[in-house]
Amino acid sequence: MKHKRKFSSKQFVIKTATVGLLLNMLASPVSSAVLASEVQTPATTEAGKAVTGTAATNTAAAKIPSIESLGLNVSSAVLIEPTTGEVLLSYNADEALPPASMTKMMTEYLVTEAVNNGQLSWDQTVTIQENAAQQVGSRIFLAQGDQHTVRELYIAMAVGSANDATVALAELVSGSEQQFVTLMNETAQKMGMKTAYFINSTGLDRADMPSKYRPETDAKRSCLQWMQLYLLNI
Repeated sequence: MKHKRKFSSKQFVIKTATVGLLLNMLASPVSSAVLASEVQTPATTEAGKAVTGTAATNTAAAKIPSIESLGLNVSSAVLIEPTTGEVLLSYNADEALPPASMTKMMTEYLVTEAVNNGQLSWDQTVTIQENAAQQVGSRIFLAQGDQHTVRELYIAMAVGSANDATVALAELVSGSEQQFVTLMNETAQKMGMKTAYFINSTGLDRADMPSKYRPETDAKRSCLQWMQLYLLNI
């Protein structure tokens, strides 16, 4: 025997009100739009900047901290919301600073490109020159006259961040490190990195480069000149 489901008067009123609300939203687009806009009300960070969309939902529960409130001792910093690409926090983001070993990603790209287009081969033997042997910082202590394959030097560069192996590969591709740097900067421009400027293949400060192989201008001055050239051409 089937039983009919019974509703209390309270349940009936709630269901009736719910159906009425849904019908009203369907019949009145303006009401729906207003409701949506209220849901997407921008959240505000401690820096005073509004954050909209998905970022607003994420920041509603937790405010974006400022550099000062975090007590960080940094020269620059950027915090980006990964799903929207929106910059939530920016501190000296456009100041020209040595990028350290992140520079090697460009060197790795260009060496790989040289292998792929047939200019180099992974098994090719490389003789270490003076500039590479005099590198400081992270290195595998290559001596002038040592011989290694491109593959061995590439692994030392990519895994061990070896500055000496990096310079050896840069010289192999372009003849000298500074000629390779020209290629790095040209490639950066093609990639849309309009304000990027490299002075070596490793990411070392100019002062840490072997004096005989340093560029004549420092990184900050060169970067400003590069930016001025870009502004003149847009």
